[in-house]
Amino acid sequence: MSTDSTASSIGKTTSEYSRADARIFFLKAIERHAQHVVEALREQTPEKWAQSWFGGARWALQQGKATKSAWDFSPLTAERFEFGRYPKGLSKGLGVPLRERFEYSPWNPLKESESAARKRLREQFQGHLDEKIEEQKTRGAVPDIQAVRSLERNCEWLVLYQYHHKTIAEIAARLDEERSTEKVSPDAIRKAVMRLAKLIELDLHEGDPPGRPKKRR
Repeated sequence: MSTDSTASSIGKTTSEYSRADARIFFLKAIERHAQHVVEALREQTPEKWAQSWFGGARWALQQGKATKSAWDFSPLTAERFEFGRYPKGLSKGLGVPLRERFEYSPWNPLKESESAARKRLREQFQGHLDEKIEEQKTRGAVPDIQAVRSLERNCEWLVLYQYHHKTIAEIAARLDEERSTEKVSPDAIRKAVMRLAKLIELDLHEGDPPGRPKKRR
């Protein structure tokens, strides 16, 4: 299932920082739930590995090269099936300033009561804050940043679907077996898997999420 047709539209509404963070969460989920994917990098070149497991995604190739380098430096990292490090420069950002300055006239007790000074400063700062927030919106689309807990959960689902060939129904059944206090419908799982795959620009394997996918050879 190709995500090429949606990648450009996702990029218009998603911060590259959010995309890079989601990829790191996904790679960590692979470490926890699909160590065979990490292990395969031992015997494969980064190019072959990225093609075999990530559809040749550029970011996966970068990760493969970074991990090979990390393993050369720390063989223990390879023994633990860890990626070791994540390449820098994957996010473009929105040109957000590192610092902002709020200029104001301090309280002068000889000319202004304390309550009046507090009121004046609150109003001035609120105006400053509103101005900067609106200014930031002009730099690019405001991303929908997922909560960490939701992102970790969605990454696990995507790993189970993509690398363990679990159907959406099987993932939902697994949640029921674990007696999770959070009830999630198969449709919600399906949407989360597809949305995350689009976010990180990962082509899903053949087969629609509702059905059983074909296994990789």
